[in-house]
Amino acid sequence: MYSKIKGDIKMSIEKITKTVYRDTETNLQYQFEPVEGTVELREIERTVDIGDEQERREDTEIGFELKYLTQDTNPSPPDENTEDNNLFLVHYHPQFWVENDICPKKALGYIYTGNANEYYKDVAEQVKKDYWVFPVDAYIHSGVHLTLADGFRGRLPQGHEQFDVSHVGAILVKKKEFGAGDVEFENSKNEARTKTESLLEAWNQYLSGDVYCLVCETLDKDKRQIDYDIISGFYGFDYAKECLKMEI
Repeated sequence: MYSKIKGDIKMSIEKITKTVYRDTETNLQYQFEPVEGTVELREIERTVDIGDEQERREDTEIGFELKYLTQDTNPSPPDENTEDNNLFLVHYHPQFWVENDICPKKALGYIYTGNANEYYKDVAEQVKKDYWVFPVDAYIHSGVHLTLADGFRGRLPQGHEQFDVSHVGAILVKKKEFGAGDVEFENSKNEARTKTESLLEAWNQYLSGDVYCLVCETLDKDKRQIDYDIISGFYGFDYAKECLKMEI
């Protein structure tokens, strides 16, 4: 950035570089970097305004709709925006820390050990009264991968289970919830486990970068971009690809 005086006007000039992605075979340009195998291009009829301000009218012309997935480079954690605390993860390892005041580290410590001298027994007992608690293991080695307790047993290279797997996490599922119309219902332990497995899958997708944005660009008859829409936060490639057909 630099400043420049033009007459009596001081201008502040900033150089902006725009990145454009181009398919070298088709010469098609993209606003965002597309994920291979997700590009869909179809011909559409689009409404355009023609004429001057006094005699403006609508007409139609041929255009194109370009849809694809792009990587979500700044996704939110799966349960970050769940304010009701019906289903959430906690994990208290220095390299993977996810906290929740409902189940602080010392309450989870009591649930794991039963040691009331070092941990919060009263808080832990209240947690167990209100929630199904499913212990979670984390394999922390060039990344983080989660599973229910003992899920890594016999699946890792020698020594990794002993040194790279932490046992300081859990997923909590509220035993009683309020559904549609504020009707209270109970989660059985089996239902809670199913919800736990779904949340674990979403967390692993988040941790591995398997999260996508849906993109829909509107192009003119010469396949030049007119505008675009983008929606972020779709977990899992297969799910995101299905949503691309319906959600945008």
